[in-house]
Amino acid sequence: MPAELGPQTQDLIDDREITLRAAAAFDRAAREREDLKVKLSDLLLELRVKEGYIGQLEFQLAEERNRVQSYQGERDDAVDEMLRVKAHLSNVKAILADADLPPPASKRKRGKPTVADSGNGSGSESVPDQNGSPAPVAEG
Repeated sequence: MPAELGPQTQDLIDDREITLRAAAAFDRAAREREDLKVKLSDLLLELRVKEGYIGQLEFQLAEERNRVQSYQGERDDAVDEMLRVKAHLSNVKAILADADLPPPASKRKRGKPTVADSGNGSGSESVPDQNGSPAPVAEG
């Protein structure tokens, strides 16, 4: 600094440098503030998007819970119906056991009579039809 400047001029120069530094600091703080505002805006937008996604997931979860509850109700109804049918069948079995029915007739074989079945008394014998024909009557 030149020596010919007086103390008052020197104070003005110092004040000017201080003012310039303060203005530069203010500008930096203002830019940083604007950057932070932009970041905050971006984060708020991202938060809203994620909240919307969470809302969709909560809705899907509620739908699935309703579906599970419905299936459980259907299952319970089916189990109740099965128990009713089992009880009914048990009652029918008890009635049949107490009815003292004759044993079921044995089922005879269907199809062509074999040599063992015809004429030796162990199988079915041919029966004449109403006209007296000796030919066996066709089964139908």
